[in-house]
Amino acid sequence: NFDPHDKEVALFEKERADASKAYEIATYLNNRDTYVALWKTDQPVREFFKRIGDTWDDGMVPLEMCLLKICETWGQLGFSDPCPLDLSIRDVETFNQRSIKYKQWYGIQDFAKKYLDTDDDGWIAPQMDFDEKRLQNKALLDLLIERAQSKEEARETRRMWPFPT
Repeated sequence: NFDPHDKEVALFEKERADASKAYEIATYLNNRDTYVALWKTDQPVREFFKRIGDTWDDGMVPLEMCLLKICETWGQLGFSDPCPLDLSIRDVETFNQRSIKYKQWYGIQDFAKKYLDTDDDGWIAPQMDFDEKRLQNKALLDLLIERAQSKEEARETRRMWPFPT
């Protein structure tokens, strides 16, 4: 049994899934080559289109990594023209460095959510001691800032911290 809010969320997610399936079927009926490229192969092109909708929550780094993979496998994807994205070695290194930082940051956020017994939005269950969780949140942030490699990293950690302190 869902409460009204959970029911609304579930219905919204079902509508999104239904719309996605309808788009997949329409693509199959109207353009089989596109359908095969997007749904019947494990290609970075398909991943790219899946990631576009997640940029609000996940940021640009996963999308950039998809673009990088597309560039790296352009010829294998069956395209005869040169890849329209001309990435330099420096661009690739920048993408890879950002990807490493991204994975580290999301690892820290996952740890913080588990440590604080919360979700992505920072909600604490009513049976939890809110003041204790607030102190744990501040202590964890202070520890990360203390261990930062530079003042810039410390500022960035404070700016990006997902929960109010």
